[in-house]
Amino acid sequence: MAHQQLVERGLATLDDPNTINTFLPELAAKRVLTGYTTDPSTGEKLWRFEERHSAITARILLNHTYGGGHTYFNKLLLEYIHDQGEGVWARTNEATDPYGILLLSPLLWQPGTHTNYGQGLDWIAVLIERISGKPLHAYLQENIFSPLGLTEIGIEPAF
Repeated sequence: MAHQQLVERGLATLDDPNTINTFLPELAAKRVLTGYTTDPSTGEKLWRFEERHSAITARILLNHTYGGGHTYFNKLLLEYIHDQGEGVWARTNEATDPYGILLLSPLLWQPGTHTNYGQGLDWIAVLIERISGKPLHAYLQENIFSPLGLTEIGIEPAF
């Protein structure tokens, strides 16, 4: 609903990839994790990626087909996060740092090719914040809860 308000006001779109490129450049830059090989001399995992073949749009984020996922549903992603350095998993996972894991995680599928309930709505939350210039909880309070007269409802930021 909040993103749709921004669309109705002409501040966002559902289908223009430039919205993502402009407001979520870190998402626009993500590549697709395809696997790894192991260096025979060191045993080190050499992670393989491919470039995206299609654009990411707000509609794709909202319909769960942008290509991302969670470590608890995807063993390859879990291995990738664990391989990012000592202590990374302890600091950056879905429970302790949901936005950190969002930034650290590569895509798992080409956008638009696979439905996976993942972090698309988290990216929409960041998009709403960046377009509106307000923290999500403030935007929701001002534009949804207060106009409806909801005085005993809200969200707490996760920090």
